[in-house]
Amino acid sequence: MLGYGEYKLQRLREVLAREKDINLAVEEFRKMEKDPIKEVEHKLVESEEEMMKLLNQGWEIERELNGGGKFTMKRRA
Repeated sequence: MLGYGEYKLQRLREVLAREKDINLAVEEFRKMEKDPIKEVEHKLVESEEEMMKLLNQGWEIERELNGGGKFTMKRRA
């Protein structure tokens, strides 16, 4: 479930708890993938090293703070 935000993971858990048939659960998962609602995670990063690590994990720089000492990062789930 790499790349899924907490919101989407919770929705998956709810589908699995609700559906008795695996085929119905798979249909629900497919519908969720087409869902235009995207969760956005935000994070305050206090070092360039941590910022580079997050960039490699698919995060984006949202804003640079204090002349480059800190960054706000975001990632869409």
